[in-house]
Amino acid sequence: MNRQDNQRTRRTRSKIREALLEIMREKSIYRISVQEICRNANIHRTTFYAHYDDIFDLMSSIEIDMEEGVTRLFLEPESGTYRPLSDQSLERLIEYVRENANFYRVYLNDFDRIRVFDRRIADVWKLEIEPVLRKGRNASESELGYQFAYFNSGLHGVIRKWLNTNCQESPAELIKAIKGFVRL
Repeated sequence: MNRQDNQRTRRTRSKIREALLEIMREKSIYRISVQEICRNANIHRTTFYAHYDDIFDLMSSIEIDMEEGVTRLFLEPESGTYRPLSDQSLERLIEYVRENANFYRVYLNDFDRIRVFDRRIADVWKLEIEPVLRKGRNASESELGYQFAYFNSGLHGVIRKWLNTNCQESPAELIKAIKGFVRL
């Protein structure tokens, strides 16, 4: 396949993805048809099926790409190990969310689909936050579990609010607010 075909494929896939995300702002994925996506993307059904098996394959493809993008933000390029949590890594994450705001607006408002985001939050919790909470305290696993649930729900809510108000605050302002909640 030549370069032009690759660019055309990327453009087509991008149009299809954006069409799905736009429709999902108004409807559950379970009520969306391929025909609606094709109409919004201005493509034929055969084009859709040349790229995806069905709507769930499309959504899965988007989720995988987003998860890989988030994972890359927290990995050292050379070693593949997690970078320590820092203002810079949080800022990269928030910028990534802003760059992909259409996806995350839909994704974080659909409580059935936030598994990937939860896994990344759980990684940060286990590597960075939980050890700080354990220092000098005799917190039970149960207590730590509730603290994680509180942190996870709160972080989702903060990011949802930020996205739903069109990312008015800068990433640095948002990080300051988040750090204030967990006293990092």
